[in-house]
Amino acid sequence: MFTTPAIVSDRLYSRHLETIIALVSYLAITSSKSRTAVLMANDLGLEAGEVKTVVETFKALFREAPDPQGGPPYYTLHLRYAMRSQDGKDVEGEAEKSREPISDAKLDSLLRFVVHKSEQETALVVARRSQWISVTCAVIAAMAALVATVG
Repeated sequence: MFTTPAIVSDRLYSRHLETIIALVSYLAITSSKSRTAVLMANDLGLEAGEVKTVVETFKALFREAPDPQGGPPYYTLHLRYAMRSQDGKDVEGEAEKSREPISDAKLDSLLRFVVHKSEQETALVVARRSQWISVTCAVIAAMAALVATVG
């Protein structure tokens, strides 16, 4: 009959909304430059597998950096990474070890983006469901009309 592109469920903002909000909020205010998925999961009381899935899936929000010692990768928000100094030094010329939290306005924008994406996905699912119901009803009505004219 009709085919529509499938939405990959692991890539849905709406499926991972609570975890994304927790990670974005955490990474926006932590003094650490970046964190591993396991450390974030431990700090937030979340499942490490869910945290790993989210930071690996939503690359528009989270930046991955390899561990120089070969350990698990580190993650930060793209926004925070963009705000780092270009030479990796703080104002006194020392190597940066931590960062100030991002502003409330920037955090609010990120969270609004995530919630908006989730709402869009939910609306799309509802619209697709409505389309299928409409098509099914139209087919049933056509079949009933056909039976009525034949009989």
